[in-house]
Amino acid sequence: MRFSSQFRTVAAVMIAAILVTSAVSAQTGPTTSTTYQRKLSDSLDGEAKAALTRATSLFEVANYDAARVEFEQAYTLSSDARVLYNVAVCDKELERYARAISTLERSLELGGDKLPRRYVNRVKETIRALAPFVTTMNVETSHAGAAILVDGERLGDAPLSRPIPVDVGEHIVRLDKPGFRGESVRIKARSGQPVTVRLTMEPIAQKQQIRVRTVGVSQSDRAEVLIDGIVVGEAPWTGEVDTGQRRISIRVPGYAERTRTVDVKKGSMPAVTISMVGTDRRGRLQIRTGHDDNTISLDGRVIARGAFNGRVSPGEHTLRVARQGAEPYSVDFVIRDRETRTMNVALEESGGVPTWVWIAGGAVLAGATTATIILTNRETQYDGQTPGTLPPRVVPASYNFR
Repeated sequence: MRFSSQFRTVAAVMIAAILVTSAVSAQTGPTTSTTYQRKLSDSLDGEAKAALTRATSLFEVANYDAARVEFEQAYTLSSDARVLYNVAVCDKELERYARAISTLERSLELGGDKLPRRYVNRVKETIRALAPFVTTMNVETSHAGAAILVDGERLGDAPLSRPIPVDVGEHIVRLDKPGFRGESVRIKARSGQPVTVRLTMEPIAQKQQIRVRTVGVSQSDRAEVLIDGIVVGEAPWTGEVDTGQRRISIRVPGYAERTRTVDVKKGSMPAVTISMVGTDRRGRLQIRTGHDDNTISLDGRVIARGAFNGRVSPGEHTLRVARQGAEPYSVDFVIRDRETRTMNVALEESGGVPTWVWIAGGAVLAGATTATIILTNRETQYDGQTPGTLPPRVVPASYNFR
């Protein structure tokens, strides 16, 4: 904390004469009880006295942080409450006025009625001098047991039994509790104006394993799994995610992306199933010829040898299967939106009987020079020898019968 030059001057006038010289005076004041009959420097011995001597030397060279540590050590070894006055002197020099007051009050509480009256009066006078540079802060939160940190120092736990004294100036206040993430708030503490701070906390996400699978897509389709918009793998997928509300999405080419929000809780292993709805109108064509040397062409383009399994666009197509030494076969057919069509084609050797073809879900014609076959799973129609435009799901057919 830093004050303006005018504020620091006021502080120096009010406090310096009392505290800076009191590191020695606290040791030489008269005592009235058995416990404190001797002056401080004479009442300590051994390591306690050595610590007091080191602390005094450090204080004289303005190393107040180190001096405070040694004064605290002298108190710990001696349990003499008067040593705490010197700790407060270091707090004042470090501009930690609230801590200095707390240390002085601690000295009075520990010493009780055994302390000399002169010492008690000096402590109370010092507290009054420091008071204008300290205010109080109250922290409101629903998280009981959370540590209250002011500028990184723990000053209490929620809920507070009484407001916390803080130095005048700016401070960073936050809560700390295992399993939670606390927000930080910057406050400005002004003399004589108590501060109220309201703080919240959020649970820190824990990990939990989940399973994700899809329905409505084939095994050959690549289904990406996304957790909160980030790709984590392909379905079926098993992995760990943060607990809480998670957005689980499936992305497949040709399908509308689907998303579900799932409440993932620690200790459970949810299985998430997402149904996909295709936007791809293509059908699937499966062709089996029974011979690896058969060349399969679709719409004039070679697409496979022996067999074919793939997607084709909906509409009218021309299939041709050929092999050297065999009678080629050609047929026109229709694939409907998202239809799966299986075609079994067997070629006859050259000079043999006419080709017989069985096509799943369709019809068979023999003896035609050119045959156009309607391949649908519903009732179909054709228009004799006159090509033309027929109703939907029907293809024009031209036949030359002998």
